[in-house]
Amino acid sequence: MSEHLRVNLGGNEFESTPYNTTLFTFLGKAAINGVDFDISRVNHVFFESGNTEENTVQGSYLFRTESTAEVYDTIVQFMADNDWPMVINRRDLPQCDYDAYNRMLDQYVANEVSEDFIPEEWFNDGTPQA
Repeated sequence: MSEHLRVNLGGNEFESTPYNTTLFTFLGKAAINGVDFDISRVNHVFFESGNTEENTVQGSYLFRTESTAEVYDTIVQFMADNDWPMVINRRDLPQCDYDAYNRMLDQYVANEVSEDFIPEEWFNDGTPQA
C-alpha cells in the first residue's frame, strides 16, 4: 500500500493518505425534492483536512465531472491499486454529500456561464428589432 499521494486542492497542495482520503460511490436513484435523482452523479473522493470544535469532519470533495474526469480517474485508480479506503455502491445519499454536489454545480455555473450566455433577443418585449 502506497502511503501518500500529493494532490492540488484549490491551489493548495494536500498530502493525501489512506487515513484522510476515501472514495465514495453511490448506486441507484433517490427522490429528492420530489424528483428522481441518479445518486451515482455524486460519486466523489473525499479528502479529510480535520475536524471543527464541534467534531464535524472538514475536507474537500473531488467529483467526477467533464473537467475533472482525467484527474479523478487517475486518483481512483491509484486508490484501487494501493488498497485505499472505499465505500462502494452505497444506496443512500447523505445530505452533506448532496449539498456539496450542489455547491460544486453552483460554482461551476458561476465560473462558466458568462453574461453573454443569454441571447439579447430573449430580453425584448416581443416587438420586432430593427
